[in-house]
Amino acid sequence: MKDLSPNPGADATPAVVWLYTPADEKAMRACDTNIFRNERIGIALKKFRCYRVNIEEIDSREIREEYLRAAPSFLFFDPAGDQTAHLTGRKAMSLSGFSSVVGKTWNLSFTVKLKPYTKDMTNILDRLDKVNGRTQILEQSRARLDSKPNARKKRKLQAEAETLRAKKETIVEDEQEILASVELRSKYRPAEQASLDR
Repeated sequence: MKDLSPNPGADATPAVVWLYTPADEKAMRACDTNIFRNERIGIALKKFRCYRVNIEEIDSREIREEYLRAAPSFLFFDPAGDQTAHLTGRKAMSLSGFSSVVGKTWNLSFTVKLKPYTKDMTNILDRLDKVNGRTQILEQSRARLDSKPNARKKRKLQAEAETLRAKKETIVEDEQEILASVELRSKYRPAEQASLDR
């Protein structure tokens, strides 16, 4: 329904609107657990505008009544603000149904397909987890050494800390490169931007 589409504005990206009622608390917890904690979904939705709307607060009685019957539900929009899907009931609570619609909306919107993008971003997150885990262990070792006069071990830990900082910077640069490669399809870009790409 066009009346609930988010205004794309200058920062047009795909959007998902989660329509709920306060009585849907159990369903909301299930969505948080089953859908939004899924790594692939989380990675994809970082490029979406995400909204959560209490149906009871919608001004239009007609719209409110239409969506109250189907709560909770999700509306998906392309970058132009046109609705691409509406999930309700069990489909709204299903990881496979939700994931499928996210993938379709993504692939309609961006030049990079979702599957290789999530693979690359998962690799980035794995690398970052390893560096952060090692950094945490290193900080604990440094804290234990602070009370002891062992300059050689302190220098070794300092050198490792510098190496980890450099690795983290490289990972962040790689992530920025991946994020920059995700472009909207030309039909969703401003006319002057699209013409420059030809």
